[in-house]
Amino acid sequence: MRARSGAVVVMVAGALSIACRADAPAPIQLGVGPSAAERLSFVPQRTFAEYLVIPGRHNELRITAAEYEASCERFVPPGEGQASVTVTVVTPSDTPPAAGTYAWGGLGAEAASRPHARPAARVGRTSYQFQPGGSMRLTEVDLDGGRVAGVLAFEFPGDADHPASSVRGRFLAKICPGGRASPP
Repeated sequence: MRARSGAVVVMVAGALSIACRADAPAPIQLGVGPSAAERLSFVPQRTFAEYLVIPGRHNELRITAAEYEASCERFVPPGEGQASVTVTVVTPSDTPPAAGTYAWGGLGAEAASRPHARPAARVGRTSYQFQPGGSMRLTEVDLDGGRVAGVLAFEFPGDADHPASSVRGRFLAKICPGGRASPP
């Protein structure tokens, strides 16, 4: 009987270990230019979402993954060498964000009338806006329960005027309670 209880303890400990790893943040791969120095991978220390309803205009769900202690309460810029990615999902005012794929086709007159996702990144003091390409797939959107999960798959191959850029990874974020943090 004693040997069996030891085996049960090992099995339970193993299952808990696997469960903890499943909840661990996944790395985000960020490319902001063509050189190896402009491609980095980071594991977010903080991932959160902000939900805004702009009456008569549109809704925004902003998901931020930061490799530093970012905040829901106030804007905290990354330190030197640190990175963050923010993706803003925009939907028409009568359509709250839901599970599905949101493409980034660029800014244009039609962008405001159709659901889309717009990626941006900060590395140190430099901010990056991405050229059109790729999408984000929201796999879970629970606005009442305060959870959002999904997959980032943005990629622009580059052209004569703009460097290649990409954002890839998975995220699970809690929605900030009330209000939102505004960058200066």
